Amino acid sequence: MKSAAVSRPAKPSASSKWSRRPAAVGLVLLVLSAFANSFYGVPVWDDIEEITRNEHLHEWWPPWQAMTGGKILPPRPLPYWTFAVDYNLWGPSGPGWHLMNVGVHLLSALFLFGIVRRALLTPRLEPRYGNAAVGLAFFTAALWAVHPLQTQAVTYIYQRMESMAGMFCLASLYCFQRAAAEPGERRWGILSAVAAAAGMLCKESAVAVMPVIFLYDRCLLNDSFGQTISGRWAYYVGLALGCVPMFVFFAVNSARYSELRYPDTEGPWSYPLSQPGVILRYLRLCFWPTGQCLDYKWKPAASFVEIAVPAALLIIPLVVALRAYSRRPALSWFIIAFYLLLGPTSSFLAVSDLAMEHRMYLPSAVVVGAVVLGVYELLLRADDVKMSRRAMVAGVGLCIVAGLAVGTHLRNRVYYSRIAMWSDVVAKAPHNARAFGNLASAYHRAEDYTAAMHAGKRALELNDNSRLVHLIYGSVTLRHGDRDTAVWHLAKALEMDPNDSMACVNLGVALRPSDPERARSLFQHALDVDGACVEALYNLANDKARRGDFLGAKLQFEQAIALAPDDTRLQAGLATVLDDLRQGGHSAPQ
Repeated sequence: MKSAAVSRPAKPSASSKWSRRPAAVGLVLLVLSAFANSFYGVPVWDDIEEITRNEHLHEWWPPWQAMTGGKILPPRPLPYWTFAVDYNLWGPSGPGWHLMNVGVHLLSALFLFGIVRRALLTPRLEPRYGNAAVGLAFFTAALWAVHPLQTQAVTYIYQRMESMAGMFCLASLYCFQRAAAEPGERRWGILSAVAAAAGMLCKESAVAVMPVIFLYDRCLLNDSFGQTISGRWAYYVGLALGCVPMFVFFAVNSARYSELRYPDTEGPWSYPLSQPGVILRYLRLCFWPTGQCLDYKWKPAASFVEIAVPAALLIIPLVVALRAYSRRPALSWFIIAFYLLLGPTSSFLAVSDLAMEHRMYLPSAVVVGAVVLGVYELLLRADDVKMSRRAMVAGVGLCIVAGLAVGTHLRNRVYYSRIAMWSDVVAKAPHNARAFGNLASAYHRAEDYTAAMHAGKRALELNDNSRLVHLIYGSVTLRHGDRDTAVWHLAKALEMDPNDSMACVNLGVALRPSDPERARSLFQHALDVDGACVEALYNLANDKARRGDFLGAKLQFEQAIALAPDDTRLQAGLATVLDDLRQGGHSAPQ
């Protein structure tokens, strides 16, 4: 028996009053203007350990070292390779790092523009939306691209993995649309499968693109699941095979995935029961983007009301999707796609934090698209649908786009300094000990030791069982000259993680006057666990110089300078040692 033919979407019409090229150019200009000041952002949080201090990123070719070079967190191969490329182009930090982040986001916006436009030109939607397809696609992509909610995935360098995964997911869906429109051309289907596999090598949550594409095929192009599978079974086999590299990387690095340990929660049920409230927060930010926070340290839902009310509110759209499935499958796809895209990080599989804004990078596109189409539906159903009214609505839409772009511009400023970022976090999450610890570290780095002490004390009051808090407070008190307090807190941090290189170094510095042998062993251990630990090399070089081993000191100063060529302490130390070698003296850098 012959299977039913798979429907072919109509090719994009040239009859639209909107021209595609000006719309695409306008989209590019909007994205560049919204994120122009993101280039002033400095490395924050995971940027520091995973990028700035990651020796695996020092070489970009061959790519394998960088692709598997996660320092603490699990490596995501493609983003980590781009980090290595940036490291070799721009050094450990600088404006150039943001160029690729913005470029990835710009490509994502253009793919989204193409996806929405082509979706509205499918046989089921073209009669109602075809004439306005370019305009609706433009507003969807523009509102999504300049929204302040995207700053965490774009301005925060380390979250390039989220924006890259999103870009490849959008590319995969776009290529599928092209393949569906040109069934004899296999190239687009192959590109779609390759893009999906690339997305999963950027972040595992990209696996959601497979059911999203399958449901798109069923709800917008076909009349049954059987027709969908039989018409493109080879494509879906190829799409599924794209999961294999992701599963291999996941298996090899499984020990680094906090998702397998339920961190920051009270067991396996705490995470999923808390997610309805978190998702409502995400949705609120979509419509009113104020109160954004890099590190919410969201408290697990503890009461029946905290769990049941948000869950009930989120079930309503699913009920609507099921009821609309037979009569309005496109609406059903919109709703289900949102849950599918958010599912990998906001369901039963716990990740390291309950709430993170970058998880809404792709799901927010569905929300924005639903709003744009909803407004257009209201226009179509109004008694007066004159061009003047449509022009007025378009004008209001452009004003909203401009307002969101300004909001993004303002949000980017928080990334200008670590002090600004963590001050913003503690103001919005005053219960967050980790944020106070990071603020203390930022003040310590800026040599404002009094402010660092205050922030460190507050972090201890909130959580005296945090390795990070003990490490930072010990480092600050060491700067203040209170060695006994510093030794206690640094030893506590090292007890929690014996391979914490900075705890080893700082504890070694604190113990050096009273126990130089122990200090030396701590410096060496720090170097053993982190070959790029500049502070360990610096202290070992000084120790060798004090003991008259000027040649050994010279070699270790040179190693340190290769890792941090702009560090004036290292250059001064090397100059002193070279002078000692020339003169045969016994002085050493202090």
